[in-house]
Amino acid sequence: MKKIITLFTALLIVGAMNAQSIITTEFSDYETNESFTRVSISKKMFEIIANLDPDDAEEKDLIESVSKLDGLKIIVADSSENPKALFDDTMKRLPNRFEELMTVNDEDEHIVFLIDEKDGRVKELIMVMKGDDEFVMLSLFGDIDLKEISKISRQMNIDHMDKLENLEDDDED
Repeated sequence: MKKIITLFTALLIVGAMNAQSIITTEFSDYETNESFTRVSISKKMFEIIANLDPDDAEEKDLIESVSKLDGLKIIVADSSENPKALFDDTMKRLPNRFEELMTVNDEDEHIVFLIDEKDGRVKELIMVMKGDDEFVMLSLFGDIDLKEISKISRQMNIDHMDKLENLEDDDED
């Protein structure tokens, strides 16, 4: 009986961790650091959005995609003295389960998109960005359809996520 209770408890803990962002589980020092601006959107907010009445088919698709999300967390250091150090530290600390999806480099910023995918479903999408004096880490988690991510980011007006529009272009080829 003890073994069954222990196994059940372990499954509950693993299940609870799956519904959390990498920011909460691996970067809590960032999340609690007062020098970072922190934004957290809960599953409840996505549920509220999912209950809105759509005006058209595109909005209906967006609402359906949003309803599958568990949360969004964003951490920003917008006056960092060393965003490169924050970026490098973050990239070193990311667990191996994250696979690089896309990298964007230009003269002002370096952005890396990574995903945690299992059985063809994306569980978490991470964006890590460094600019001249800015560092951003974003985590979108839940049941994610990559084709819908750029639509979601466009509708929610999430900075830097517009770079994922390139994925739509690639899918159409």
